Amino acid sequence: LSFNVRYNLRDISRSKMRAFMGVFGTCMGMMIMELGLGAYDTVDYVRDWYFHDIQNYEYQVLLNDSCTPEQAEELKIETGGELIAMESISIAAKEHPTSDGIISCKLAVTEGEQLYCVSDTELRTTPIRKGTVALTMKQAKKLGLSEGDKVYWKTATGSEWNESKIGLISRHPNITGITMLREDYEKAGMKFRPVMLVSKNNCEKTADNDCVSAVHSMKDLIAAFDKMMEIMNLLVYFMVVFSILLIVIVLYNSGNLSFNEREKEFATLKVLGFKSNAVRRLLSTQNLWLSIIGCIFGLPLGRVPLQAMMDSNGDAVDWPCYIAPTTYIIAAIFVMTVSVLVSFMFSRRIKKIDMVEVLKGME
Repeated sequence: LSFNVRYNLRDISRSKMRAFMGVFGTCMGMMIMELGLGAYDTVDYVRDWYFHDIQNYEYQVLLNDSCTPEQAEELKIETGGELIAMESISIAAKEHPTSDGIISCKLAVTEGEQLYCVSDTELRTTPIRKGTVALTMKQAKKLGLSEGDKVYWKTATGSEWNESKIGLISRHPNITGITMLREDYEKAGMKFRPVMLVSKNNCEKTADNDCVSAVHSMKDLIAAFDKMMEIMNLLVYFMVVFSILLIVIVLYNSGNLSFNEREKEFATLKVLGFKSNAVRRLLSTQNLWLSIIGCIFGLPLGRVPLQAMMDSNGDAVDWPCYIAPTTYIIAAIFVMTVSVLVSFMFSRRIKKIDMVEVLKGME
């Protein structure tokens, strides 16, 4: 090994706590950088999943309360779309549950045309099998249910519990509960009352219909989503700035502490003939090592707090976190760049070391 390597290995072995704090600080900086940049990735990932996979349509027509089933069917034929019904329900794992075992959520009823889709736990759109229902993942975990189990549900206005077999554990970003087919819903003795019509065809002309309250294109829905997510930009900026400060402060303090502890050694090396650049290289090498180790250990840390942040929104929101591979690379490059820049901050101090005064202090 070269003198540079041997010198820094010895120094790290003698100052383990300082080395640990350098690695730990870099890990935390990497984590916060991944957290901030990963929030951007997650928003884009969820937007693509929601508006291109689950919502497999171009227009959404909202029906008002006065819309009759006959009028809804006419609109369906006219637009070539799919009718969707939604209502509030209570679900439980037992037929006669106590209040603690009941969860309030939503029931979505589709016609199985795959315009309004359901995603499995791997976020793949999956058709609902006849005679079964899809139960969202968070609610399934709360009730301790899985595929093949029975789930009991009743509407807000109903008094009897209905039994259904779980054919799929699903995920949806902002609607939690049960999704089932219209034919199974009607077999349970329920009256299908659609609240929405979705279609891949242009539905703007339906806005003049008395039973239609609003018509939204996919562009409108995406624009509304982006507007709602503007607050996320502020959060990302805050986390990135905090990450920059943390990395700079930790690496600078680590380098400053290392410099102060080894100033006599540096003075001795300069007396022996080492130039300032060679001494600076000794200090920079150790900072670089600690930064690389911190980056490696910090790579997997970003997903955990990011998913925790998404889960903190409650059971009504289910956003899977996603960090793109390029985000890991950008975060690592940034941390390494800061490490190199911090090392250069000590160049002048190394050049200005007063060898006589420092070495006299040793006496």
